Amino acid sequence: RHELTSRGPARPRTMSQRTLALACLLIGVPACNGQPIDRTGPEATIVRCDTVAAPPPASVRILQAGWPAGAVAAAAAAVRPDTEGALGRNQVGYFHVRFQMGMAALADAGRVEEALRAMSYGFSRTTADGDFPLVIPAGLSGTPTAADMASARAFFLSDAGAAAHALLDTMLPSHEADQLAALAPAARRALDRLLADSLLLAAGDARAPNRLLFDALAYVSLGRWLEDARAVQAGRGFVAAALALQAPTGWFREGDGWDSSYQAVALARGWRVWALLPMGGTRDSLGRALHCGTAWLASRIDGSGTISTVGNTRVFDGGESFLGTPKAMAWADAVRALFDAGRATRDPTFTTIGSRVWARHR
Repeated sequence: RHELTSRGPARPRTMSQRTLALACLLIGVPACNGQPIDRTGPEATIVRCDTVAAPPPASVRILQAGWPAGAVAAAAAAVRPDTEGALGRNQVGYFHVRFQMGMAALADAGRVEEALRAMSYGFSRTTADGDFPLVIPAGLSGTPTAADMASARAFFLSDAGAAAHALLDTMLPSHEADQLAALAPAARRALDRLLADSLLLAAGDARAPNRLLFDALAYVSLGRWLEDARAVQAGRGFVAAALALQAPTGWFREGDGWDSSYQAVALARGWRVWALLPMGGTRDSLGRALHCGTAWLASRIDGSGTISTVGNTRVFDGGESFLGTPKAMAWADAVRALFDAGRATRDPTFTTIGSRVWARHR
């Protein structure tokens, strides 16, 4: 018997090893290795969770202007679509759009043609009802749950929506602006499906704050792109759900505790959502939570730029794997989160710590 422990209230469910593996590939759930998780280790002391984020930058571009030289280009360099536009696991044969990640990194770096090609690869597969086909590779069998599939769609749509905004912030020549506009009908169908599945998605991702912020980014970015107020409002709800999983000292609950790597992933998504939300209300609450959460992450980083994994629930030596590879510290997301926090709060401490992480890994 297995439990998908990051998805809502845990309940035992029986599934074959192959079916479990397929669900793990699609959504990256904890306990996919079938190994116990070591949750030992002291929590860091946080002293400044009562601080409030400064008035927000006008756009994601302004946040990114504070990133270290080369960071935007480095993120894009790790992503290379093939001639059809396939990214990641889809390059060895289409699996699902959940693996079509990296479009926003390409758009951020001004690699417009590649970003549009990668977006087109995913959106060209949108069905009439806003779904995307799943082609199960040889060696895997079984059927993921409806919640698994909703979460997988949200991953793709969060990255595609973020990419669209990066492109809209670019002075595109008319032929590329037309290519982006041509993707809107497929994005509209996918957003309508995402809205129809909002309760299913909320229940399925209820215990995974990083995925709730991916969901929020999908709704808010697509809502802004397609001028759909319902989607932006739905995104606010997912932000609230994620913030409800934040401990008083700033860490987001992943499984039964904290995880510095997934904290970085959540913060990087969160700051992007924050820059896209309208002023006031949810944006203010999110800004305070992200400030607090980034302070906690900063407390886990030593003078050499090493991010501690002590006590992590998911990413640590001997922890979870993805596609057969042990999960590594999401240091690039940590750099983004720290520099975004420094830019947003005008606190140079975040920038200094982010520079240490960048210097260690670049």
